[in-house]
Amino acid sequence: MNASVTELAERPFWRVNLLRHDLPAALRGAVVSIGNFDGVHLGHQKLIGCARAEAARLSVATVAITFDPAPAAVLRPRVPYPPLSTIPVRANLLRAAGADFVLAVHVDHELLELTAEQFFVGVLCEKLAIKGIVEGPNFTFGKNRGGDAHRLRELGERCGVAVTIVPPVVRDGQPVSSSRIRALLRAGDVAAARELLGRPYRLAGLVCAGAGRGRQLGFPTANVGFIETLVPGDGVYAGLAHVADRSYAAAVHIGPAPTFAELSPRVEAHLIDFEGELLGERIEITFLARLRDVVRFDGPDALRRQLQEDVARAKAIAEGNRGEA
Repeated sequence: MNASVTELAERPFWRVNLLRHDLPAALRGAVVSIGNFDGVHLGHQKLIGCARAEAARLSVATVAITFDPAPAAVLRPRVPYPPLSTIPVRANLLRAAGADFVLAVHVDHELLELTAEQFFVGVLCEKLAIKGIVEGPNFTFGKNRGGDAHRLRELGERCGVAVTIVPPVVRDGQPVSSSRIRALLRAGDVAAARELLGRPYRLAGLVCAGAGRGRQLGFPTANVGFIETLVPGDGVYAGLAHVADRSYAAAVHIGPAPTFAELSPRVEAHLIDFEGELLGERIEITFLARLRDVVRFDGPDALRRQLQEDVARAKAIAEGNRGEA
């Protein structure tokens, strides 16, 4: 795998199998930080910032190492594990946080069978020739999570690798974590999730054909499918919809349509002041605030009156947040 530093810098990330691939020289001898980095929340951003500072001290590059797929998805394939971010989005966020390069490491059972020592010595020291590693206090590695922060320090001292353990970022008395953000999003609390992510939550998909009821009510919607990341809990939200490099204030419905006795969940976005067709277009939705629950109305007229209120509120919220989303 031959590549110049310029070529490496131009690629958002590199997909690698650490047990099969040789790495470009520019990716060796770096300070690394390893983790799922799902969502690249405030805690992850702090890790990458500290790794960059350590790399500057040693005059080497900063490399963020994430996993594709996540180890949990390999170990428990039947348990749904929707991520908070796709690998390309995650890589862009990691680079924005300070990583020079991002490795998306292929995860399979062979990799997960390595002991903590085999992973540290054989992969990190021999394959990557790392100069330093920066992790949080709850970092685990190796088969059955056999390695922890204490073991990491021991192996680092033995191999001449600088080990930095960074305290977690705490909000409201609890560490910021991807699992905490996931729980908030499932509960519909996109505002609290935003505080832990350091930015509003965003998902992406393709606009698919729908029943057309929104258009009949005077509020046409883009039905969003092929979503790869976690979908927030049922509710009506204020947000921004991003299509073809333009952004629109949006009222977003997640869940069933009980007024029409349709129980299958859906993600629908009404793009305020948009005119045109969106079928087949890629769309991204930024969630700014939860407006209300999904409820059954007595009929189309009652629903239409509520939608008018939803759209007015969503527009006001979106206009006040354009600079942040």
